[in-house]
Amino acid sequence: METMSATMICKTRWCWRTDLAEFRGLTERERAGFLLVLEWFENFRLRHELPAGREAAKVFWKTEVTREGRERETWQLEQWGDAVQWYLNWLSACCESGADHRSLPERLRSAVHSSGARRGL
Repeated sequence: METMSATMICKTRWCWRTDLAEFRGLTERERAGFLLVLEWFENFRLRHELPAGREAAKVFWKTEVTREGRERETWQLEQWGDAVQWYLNWLSACCESGADHRSLPERLRSAVHSSGARRGL
């Protein structure tokens, strides 16, 4: 009987940065703007340990983008909204294909928690 390799057992991993870089529906300028806001969003999400998804995007938008005392240009809000929408669509595609969308820090945190739980810690 053949044994399955580790790569066959693991889910396929997708990286939004790689997919954004390869996405043909954006100009280089738009891509750079999307990258800026999505890096900001991901750092916010990881810092607050929020799962990727619409709820995290809502919290980010309310506390970071439209918070009191910060005036944003209309074009910024439109571009950033488009970027977040692109990311949410990307997450949906990940879920539909069964791909793992988590970043390295998220996968590491999960492995540490899982290991600790197996040891009763």
